[in-house]
Amino acid sequence: MCWVVAHKVVSHDEWVAARKRHLGKEKELTHLRDQLSRERRELPWELVDKDYTFDDYGPAYAYGYDAYAKYPGKRFDDVVALTDASLVVRPGELSHAQR
Repeated sequence: MCWVVAHKVVSHDEWVAARKRHLGKEKELTHLRDQLSRERRELPWELVDKDYTFDDYGPAYAYGYDAYAKYPGKRFDDVVALTDASLVVRPGELSHAQR
């Protein structure tokens, strides 16, 4: 079923006036978003007093490099879902891996 919205039809001058009012609101929103972004960037930082490193590949090592290489173009989370036997997988999700 297709729902059609009945739009108000107006003259060109009325349309231009309505468009300018709407454009003013869009510009106001843009300025508010810019101000909010600027305020976020100016927030103070927290001092980190612990030594630690990031190991983004740690989860990949747990599953083995080959597990990820078998699924080119897939995100790591998708590979984990496909290779983790403890997860329930819906029928058809592994069809590309069975080929």
